[in-house]
Amino acid sequence: MEAPGQATFGEGTGRIWLDNVQCTGTERELTNCAASSSGVNSCTHAQDAGVRCGKKLELCLHNLTMQFSSGCREGTVRLIDGTATHEGRVEFCLNSTWGTVCDNGFDRVDASIICRQLGFSSAGKSTCVTY
Repeated sequence: MEAPGQATFGEGTGRIWLDNVQCTGTERELTNCAASSSGVNSCTHAQDAGVRCGKKLELCLHNLTMQFSSGCREGTVRLIDGTATHEGRVEFCLNSTWGTVCDNGFDRVDASIICRQLGFSSAGKSTCVTY
């Protein structure tokens, strides 16, 4: 599991919803992590955060499909523009709009929460979560 920054998976567009994300590692979802006020930041899309989760996807494909097909639900996350579904630029839904997460202070602990929320473990094994 990795937390590449500097728009490794390309620059997003629109709002940058989160900056200075500070997860402790015990949170179930990104919304439970401390962060700067939503939409208030000093970032550009050149600083969009990325995540690369474990590759074992087969057992959780139904969870990921369900999340993406249901559209933008408050607090959901998705990974965009990676070479596979287990990696990409982090996008976060707020006010029914997808936006990005700034890489300021974004680290492997923060990435592990996103992987967990999407049904992956930080160890690279699939751990399906029912939503």
